[in-house]
Amino acid sequence: MDDKKNIVAKEQFHVLMSKVADALSIKINKVVDPSDGKTIEIAGSIEVKGIRGSDKRPYVVDLQGMTPRDANLLGEQNHTALVRPELI
Repeated sequence: MDDKKNIVAKEQFHVLMSKVADALSIKINKVVDPSDGKTIEIAGSIEVKGIRGSDKRPYVVDLQGMTPRDANLLGEQNHTALVRPELI
């Protein structure tokens, strides 16, 4: 998602993220791009970004959106409290 205005989705990253989502039992979702109204399938969180490195390999960043929030720490002051990935 770019500035909360449009969603950019590439098939190569969707294939890679689908494998990750399957391994973590995360559902593939359909979202509507607010810029043009098209429905897009995404694997994981809308905040996850894929980039191509200078070595031409794909990298995924901002994966914290794929881990669940810690239910023991509620409230606005704890909005970034996440369950550690190794516990999932």
